[in-house]
Amino acid sequence: MPRYSRYTVYRPRDMPKIIVIIDQEKEIDSVHVGYASRLQSGFYESNDGPIIEDLNEYGDIFGTSVDYAFETVPLAVHNRTELIRSGKGLGGSTLVNGGSWTRPHKAQNDSWEEVFGMKGWNWNNLLPYMNKIEAFRPPNPDQIAAGHRFDPACHGTDGVVKVGPRDTGEKFSPMIKSIMNTANKSGIPV
Repeated sequence: MPRYSRYTVYRPRDMPKIIVIIDQEKEIDSVHVGYASRLQSGFYESNDGPIIEDLNEYGDIFGTSVDYAFETVPLAVHNRTELIRSGKGLGGSTLVNGGSWTRPHKAQNDSWEEVFGMKGWNWNNLLPYMNKIEAFRPPNPDQIAAGHRFDPACHGTDGVVKVGPRDTGEKFSPMIKSIMNTANKSGIPV
């Protein structure tokens, strides 16, 4: 008997929610949703949030209608709360992290199985699928000389999602340069 997972995907306020049911025994190439074209254009047409066209300006989206901005409990290190940026919209946190392609930490994936009771939804079982969708493009020699580090064994090469270093012609975004300079001045090699 196939195992099914049920996910509720919430849409913009003028559209009904969708229930997505996935047969975990079969591989899915794509999911087609009736309102997809409306979803794609609706955000920009509705003016419900900022439009970021230059990824170097992604910080402009912080604190807007598309940032959940979760607040932590006071942290032991300094007894203050902090905000955790998390994207609210199609694409999720890609909205608030400069378009970066990032995988969750192993502990996050493993928690899905434990916290939500989603048997089999853990890092070891999901990793082959994360690799399968990637078409990793390694940094070029100039990018490597500028400090880009990578491990090709950690990436897929034949998928449909092209991932790799930025293609803006700049070695690093202004924000990353600032972080690297701060780390170097603090004695942390980057």
